[in-house]
Order: sequence, then C-alpha cells, then structure tokens
Amino acid sequence: MSVLQNRAKMRPSGLIRYGPPGRKATRSPATAAAISTAVTGARPTGKNEFGQFSALLADAWQRNGVGEQEPDDWKGFVESEVVGFRAPYLSTGPGLFDALAQTGFAYDASTVSSGPAMATEGPVRRFALPMIPEGPKGRAVIAMDYNLFVRHSNAVETEDADGAFEERTLSALRAALDAELEGDRVPLQIGLHFTLMNGGTYWRALERFTEDACAQPEVRCVSYRGYLDATGPATPADG
Repeated sequence: MSVLQNRAKMRPSGLIRYGPPGRKATRSPATAAAISTAVTGARPTGKNEFGQFSALLADAWQRNGVGEQEPDDWKGFVESEVVGFRAPYLSTGPGLFDALAQTGFAYDASTVSSGPAMATEGPVRRFALPMIPEGPKGRAVIAMDYNLFVRHSNAVETEDADGAFEERTLSALRAALDAELEGDRVPLQIGLHFTLMNGGTYWRALERFTEDACAQPEVRCVSYRGYLDATGPATPADG
C-alpha cells in the first residue's frame, strides 16, 4: 500500500496527473516468452527463476488436480497482470533489477529509504519503504508490520493486551503522514503482510489509520499499481 498526498500541489514528477490517465501497468510481450521458455533444472539465473515462477503459476490449477476450477483467462492474468515484485526479507542482489527488467516487470518494492522517497524513474520503477520514527524515543523503523513485530516483541507472537503495540503503530503512521502533509508531501509507503502478527495488531492499526487518512481531501490511498496507472508512463521493460 502507498499513500499519496496533495492532489493540488504537485512535485515536478507528479503524484496525480490531471487530464488523460496514465497507461495501465501491464507485463510486456517478453513476459510470455519468458514463461514459455522456462526450463526446470537449468542453471539458475534471475530471469530463469522468474520464468519458472510464472510457468508454475500459469499451470497451478492443473498441477493441483483442479483444472476444472481454473478461472477464465487465468493464464492471461499470469502473463499480463503480475507486474510488481518485492523480495523476501527485502533482500536484493546485484542481478535482481536487471532480471526484473528482462522479465518485463513494471516496478519493484524491495528497497528501503531513510524517509519517504519518490519512486525512481527507469524501465523498472523502484519504490522504497521508508524509515519512520516510532515509539517513545522516536527511533526509526521500516514502515512494515514485520519490522514493528520485531521491535515490539522480538518477533515472538505476543498478546497486545493493553493495546500498546497498536497505539504505537497508529501514532507512528499518523505522525509520518502529518510530517509529509506539512512538509514536502512525498508519498508515504506502508507495507503489511497477509499474516496477522501479535494477534492482528498491525492490521487493526492500519485500518484505523486509513479510515482517517484516506478520507482527507488532500490524501489519496492507492496501491503501487494504482500509482503507476495514475501517473504513467507505466509500460514495463520490453525484455
């Protein structure tokens, strides 16, 4: 999720453009070629691994013996709608960004910035999760639930009995947004997993945050895909 601020006062690169919308983010034709040429057992490379992933995903219903339940145009979805990537543990290597470009991804969200930062330009747009102040001492932490989970309970599932974890998270998110609304108005990016940590503390905090933030007239809450579609150009690399 990313939160975009300030519809009226735009930076040179633009947050939300007026007039014709940006082009819809899609995977390039090279992606289909990468899928069809994926070779199991080949010497692993970044591009080959992405190709194998796409091939496995395209055949997922058949491989699991439920081919009759495969949604209409599932393979088309795999080829053209999976346009972004975030590395597990935000762990990147020197070949990752070249592989993403060669495989036709539109964006990556695996990096970290010292504070809210604009997406980089290039064949693969790069979004960075920001470090934001959190807790009584305002120590910086990555704006992601897992990092808060580590901060609050050493990554050990702990009941948030008094709601302290939730309130700290909510306060940190609100303060980070307020700082941008009162400052440079750079998009604030937030990352959460589907896994519920500390009993769902971070999802509850996010829900409370977005209920307030997304209702503000100067704030627009969108996904990375939505950001690219709105600002354009969002055409990924040709491979």
